[in-house]
Amino acid sequence: MYPASFVGSDGARMVFFRPVGLRRAGELVLSDLGDPEGLVLATSSSDAKLSTWSGQPLLLPDGSRILFLRLHDEGPASMSVWTVRTDGSDLRLLATEEGVIFKTVWDPSSRLIAYQTSYRDRETSLRIVVVEDGTEHEIESFTELNEPELMAWSPDGAGLGVTHIEGRTEFWVARDVLGETGR
Repeated sequence: MYPASFVGSDGARMVFFRPVGLRRAGELVLSDLGDPEGLVLATSSSDAKLSTWSGQPLLLPDGSRILFLRLHDEGPASMSVWTVRTDGSDLRLLATEEGVIFKTVWDPSSRLIAYQTSYRDRETSLRIVVVEDGTEHEIESFTELNEPELMAWSPDGAGLGVTHIEGRTEFWVARDVLGETGR
């Protein structure tokens, strides 16, 4: 599960998980490159462990927040999406899913997070969360695809891409996924 790290686009900071004790406990740490201590931003709890699933943690494109996941110990697979400011303030739960979140991506404006969840008893779900207020939206554009895989936002933030394999690999893009004009 550990270690997982991400170097920021400024090349001067990195965010990583540091194990603490036993049983997958750990800390989410932000540090300047070369500083092994850093600032602890979040920790595992008794019922939820920090997760490195799907390449977590991630630093927002603008460098102001970090996205990370927690894996909950109760019942069937349950995960939650969290963000925290890089100064350690404003720890925020954005979404909880009764399934495995296996792909997350920031939009280039750092305003939205797209994530993909797989459920045991139903199809894959693609969702978007508005970071500012936690509003969640299901992405309907890909419902006709069998098992789409979330890939990335376009550099201008106007399109969200997925791959789809049905005999061959296809690449799909949805535009204006929130129904906003100009995006």
